[in-house]
Amino acid sequence: MNTMNRPARTVPMEVLNMSLQRTGSASVREALNILGIRCFHGFDLWHTSPELYGLWLDVVRAKFPSDNHPPEHTGKGVHCQRESWDRLLGDFGGASDAPCIAFADELRLVYPEAKVILVERDPDTWLESFMEVIGNELGGPTLTLMAWLDPWQLGPLLKVVRISMQGLFGGLSKEHFWANAVRVYREHYAHVKEITPPEQLLEYQLGSGWEPLCEFLGKPVPNQPFPRLNERGAIRKGTMWYLRRHLMKLAGACCVGVGVPMLVSCFHVTSHFDEIRPTSRYHHGERQFSHIPIVPLRNHGRSQQVYVHYAPFACSPPRLTLPALVLDPALQKYYELNANRYKYFRWTPRHAFFSFIYMGLIPGVLGYIAYKTDGKYEFRGKRKEDTISEY
Repeated sequence: MNTMNRPARTVPMEVLNMSLQRTGSASVREALNILGIRCFHGFDLWHTSPELYGLWLDVVRAKFPSDNHPPEHTGKGVHCQRESWDRLLGDFGGASDAPCIAFADELRLVYPEAKVILVERDPDTWLESFMEVIGNELGGPTLTLMAWLDPWQLGPLLKVVRISMQGLFGGLSKEHFWANAVRVYREHYAHVKEITPPEQLLEYQLGSGWEPLCEFLGKPVPNQPFPRLNERGAIRKGTMWYLRRHLMKLAGACCVGVGVPMLVSCFHVTSHFDEIRPTSRYHHGERQFSHIPIVPLRNHGRSQQVYVHYAPFACSPPRLTLPALVLDPALQKYYELNANRYKYFRWTPRHAFFSFIYMGLIPGVLGYIAYKTDGKYEFRGKRKEDTISEY
């Protein structure tokens, strides 16, 4: 289990929005932020400090164990400890969305003073919206590809969401969601109402405005409209931004890991050495030979030994690639090179081509993508389509 230190809770936990996704959780979260209650939402998970990835995994695996991760491997009861949740949500005064909605019992246990909000929709209408944005994508190839491209951040965090949603709904396939989501929806809302005292529960209706929420929380009514965020558009934009960002990471790694070696291999050691002094000579009749291991330009991977006829200090070996000269200890052992440094490398057309591809074109494309995406993703959209209906 992750044991890295983290400060204790910095703000009190005031409210738990235990509504399922696609019930206006983004709008309620923004409303709570306006009221001065910083509320955790699923997108905040992607900005979690890396030191907490392990604890998030421990918490979801402790509640939803598997054969590969039994409770004794993650810490039994870690999901029921206030210390764990204070480390995960210590900077937030509210909690909502996945993975928190899968821990209604645990959050009520560790934060009994917190008030609870439930936003309900018609189950059949909710199912269509849920499947379009979440159900069809959660177990799909796009998120799997993104997790594969970033096994250090997105990979473990996606596991957190998938494990919690699988535990809540019983599966991640589209067929399973279609067959069971409405039943889980009804059971979840009934259970939250059962474990929450009536005086601590607000059954909020979207479109009711500020008054019910502010009265419930004891906050003054803001002088601005109640937020209506396009959660569907925000999820799509966020998914595409993360995909672009991690594709850029992969392309950058390929540029460095593949392009640089290929670029270096385009430099050839010139065959015009000022002097070659073979260190191993022997006579064969009237002719003198030098037994020198040579790595030809086109066959350096085979490391063939070639017998070079030696005319006293007049022979020139085949051209050698720079990696072979630098990395092959046999060449360093048998050769003593005293080359003119200004003739050591030679520029070739192939060098120019690969220089352009790996050091010019790819960074240019990546830079264009970064420019178009502004290098960041904001949950709150500023465009018109990001401030319309959240359904």
